[in-house]
Amino acid sequence: RSSSKQRDTLAGYTKSNIIVNGNQYLVADPDPTSFIDGLVLSVNQAELIKLDEYETRAYRRVMTKLQSGVEAWVYTRA
Repeated sequence: RSSSKQRDTLAGYTKSNIIVNGNQYLVADPDPTSFIDGLVLSVNQAELIKLDEYETRAYRRVMTKLQSGVEAWVYTRA
């Protein structure tokens, strides 16, 4: 399915790396002096559950407010 996309900024986080099953992936780590520019994707509840399964227990999902004021789920290091 095609999802709507909106550019936005996540303040208070920095991009870092995490190793999961021997592979390196990106993760958002808290850092009050940093920000991450990216896209907000619109997903439904079923898709959110699938994303939780895909991201594994190495990540945790947290609700945050983006620079635009929009609230969004973000996956951070568990």
